[in-house]
Amino acid sequence: MGLLTSQIDRDFDGGIYLAPLGEIPAPDHIGSVDYDGNLYLPLTIDGSTEMEVVVTAGQQVPRGTLLARGGGYCLYAPRPGVVKGETAPGDAGIWAAGKTEQKALVLEQFSAISARDYVGKSKSVYKVSAEEIEQAKDEIRSANERRGLKQRRTVWDKIERAGIVTTEGARPLAAWLKELSHNEIKVVVANATPLEATLNGCLAILARWPEQVFTGLAILKTFLQADEAIMAYPHGFNINMTSAQEWEVKCVAVSEKYPQGRSGSVLRTLKKQKQLGRRGVRQDQAVVFEIQLLRQVERAVLTGEMPTERVITISGDGVKRPGHFLVPLGLPLQELLTRAGIYQDVACVAEGSSLAGKAIDAQKAVVTQTSESYTVVRRVKRDQPHNCVRCGWCIADCPSGIDPMRLFKLAQSRQYHRTRQLSIDACVECGICSYICPSHLPIMEQIRTAKEILRNDKNINSVINDA
Repeated sequence: MGLLTSQIDRDFDGGIYLAPLGEIPAPDHIGSVDYDGNLYLPLTIDGSTEMEVVVTAGQQVPRGTLLARGGGYCLYAPRPGVVKGETAPGDAGIWAAGKTEQKALVLEQFSAISARDYVGKSKSVYKVSAEEIEQAKDEIRSANERRGLKQRRTVWDKIERAGIVTTEGARPLAAWLKELSHNEIKVVVANATPLEATLNGCLAILARWPEQVFTGLAILKTFLQADEAIMAYPHGFNINMTSAQEWEVKCVAVSEKYPQGRSGSVLRTLKKQKQLGRRGVRQDQAVVFEIQLLRQVERAVLTGEMPTERVITISGDGVKRPGHFLVPLGLPLQELLTRAGIYQDVACVAEGSSLAGKAIDAQKAVVTQTSESYTVVRRVKRDQPHNCVRCGWCIADCPSGIDPMRLFKLAQSRQYHRTRQLSIDACVECGICSYICPSHLPIMEQIRTAKEILRNDKNINSVINDA
């Protein structure tokens, strides 16, 4: 057992136990942010596919209006407003999809007079009665008994029209479900385990909207014709057993060992606990879904509500009031940081975890369809790197079971085509290798760069294919 894994557990091999960076946000409260300025809606979600705008500058739009689409992605108006047009790269310096200077569609808030004039002209796109929702739930329950939705195409169409996107990988959910439907999926898993203790937005969503989350899981279980649904959650969290029993979801407590919040890690934990293997289920016959995504599925299928808002977690030792906030897409990140009480002397703001998050320019970033959490770090320790001492810690604690140091050396020497032979794609970029390295080598950063080059360099890929 590797460094910092001092206790014997029944979780995935490798990994470490992290001390929280700053105060842990309360999982029983989701706040809001008062903001009446412009929303900046990036037209690129995955970093490469640019959506086509389907509205015109000056057009007044109600909430839920389709603004842009393309490549399986959709963009809807998070609130009523006036379309101001597109920003060209560099105009507003929008940071999104891991890149700077992204084009965005600007949505201006109505003035008080315009808003009064507009009231009555716009019908709510989300008006669904309680009776209609219960009727839809009854259909899902009966479909569970029949093993498969009678109107699976209708469900898929609603998800595709909503343009729901996965946080991991920024994939359109509809396209992913189409791939999964051709496989023999036997178990669907909802992972409510925080990636780090302070990044517990998934628990806040589950605590506030348990019925929506469990219903979303039931919808996907039925769509994929799976045998079983599992909710993985951390020890000590008060799970809503009423909703779980209503949808016949098995709740399994797991530790918060890092990176339990990743799909592969929680699947390995469930397999080790014999939650998957009891019926001969292979790991590739199970699929993991995010908590925020499950709520979006329930809203899209049962109410027709489009994903125009996100629950964002702001944490770290660089803010006075860490917490969770329900905010519209396109909200400037600086508004959230101000609400959380950011200190003036912070070293960096990272999108995601303190170990694996990417440092961003908070002045240029906005909330996107894949935004989930931001860690504000007050001090960054920068040690001078030294030569590898062959301690083997990075191998022992790697949750993917690969050899990070060998990949690091191959990437350093630009032998990218050889990294595939050492399963570089299995790396989940958790950052443990860099964190525990006594020589302070930037192992994960080098591997991440190599993976990016492999994805984008056609010449390297042709060499790999020829080999």
